Amino acid sequence: MPGRNFLFIPGPTNVPRRIQNAMNIEQEDMRAMDLPAFTKPLYEDMKKIFKTKTGRVFIFPASGTGGWESAVANTLSPGDRVLMSGFGHFSNLWIDLCQRWGLNVQALEVDWGEGVPVEKYDEILKADKNKEIKAVFATQNETATGVTSDIAGVRKSPGRAHRSAADRGPGARRAHVRTGPSRARGCTRRPSRRGPPAPGSHGST
Repeated sequence: MPGRNFLFIPGPTNVPRRIQNAMNIEQEDMRAMDLPAFTKPLYEDMKKIFKTKTGRVFIFPASGTGGWESAVANTLSPGDRVLMSGFGHFSNLWIDLCQRWGLNVQALEVDWGEGVPVEKYDEILKADKNKEIKAVFATQNETATGVTSDIAGVRKSPGRAHRSAADRGPGARRAHVRTGPSRARGCTRRPSRRGPPAPGSHGST
């Protein structure tokens, strides 16, 4: 086909030709003495993009879904109960990923075109008197439908707010995963029993 082939799908945007031309350089030697000088500044530059000064940046050699899987593998264990909702292709991929990892997934079916059901989440978390739910997942941007969920509403819901740091236990952490066209945030509530992300773990989608 003559001319430029433009990408017309949700999520990714077309890269300007001047940017593509700037990337058209020879490959770097990963064992070269000057390679760290090239890569180290990227960690600080990434903090600016994600508007954090204290966050830890990982450059992860995998597709976006590899980042998803690493977050799940390093914060949860098979059998852990988690709360999720599916309202589009990407949020349903998260559900599938967690089911493949053997998690006890409570998945709410939501009409496509809607977002995370904040009020329903609140009801479920309030009813969880024994604190059996170990993580709450919320897909921020469901690009299959163009919907942005109310993440602030999930975080501020009374059902979640009554779970103090003491409920979550020492070392509890929150994993915010920003990958691919669909950004999802999983608010975990148990300490990790594993090490740093393993690049070889990807393979669920």
